[in-house]
Amino acid sequence: MGALPGTAGVLANDSTRPLAIGLRNYSTQGDVYWNQLMAAAIVVGIPVVIGFLPLQRYLIQGITAGEVKG
Repeated sequence: MGALPGTAGVLANDSTRPLAIGLRNYSTQGDVYWNQLMAAAIVVGIPVVIGFLPLQRYLIQGITAGEVKG
């Protein structure tokens, strides 16, 4: 039995796999399709950047609210 008992059911279906695991499909044992891998990584990363930019202000506010002076 693995470390996380529910992961086998989640990872068994292509539609429920995390995107990082889906990116591994662009490499085989003997070859890596770098052009397809980099294109897919950009497509996966764009929503993260779009979500981070408007929320960046709140992240910095939260980090600085917990700082200790002195």
